[in-house]
Amino acid sequence: MREITDAQLGNRFLYHAPGPGTVELHDDASLATLEMAKVIRDTTKPSREQALTLTALKEVRMRWNQAIAMDGAELKDNER
Repeated sequence: MREITDAQLGNRFLYHAPGPGTVELHDDASLATLEMAKVIRDTTKPSREQALTLTALKEVRMRWNQAIAMDGAELKDNER
């Protein structure tokens, strides 16, 4: 295994300010996971499984936003 560099650690642990186009991507992630949460709520009964599913979806949103921020994801206007 290779040693982790300072740059890699910085990418993992330092703040990533939103860049051009990333605010919209974060919004897209939030809206998509909110819609999925509503579907889960509306198609399942309140239960431990429902709660775990919503918690997992919350983690998906967090990791999705992390991927956008850490990878500097940007979409050009013509790609949206």
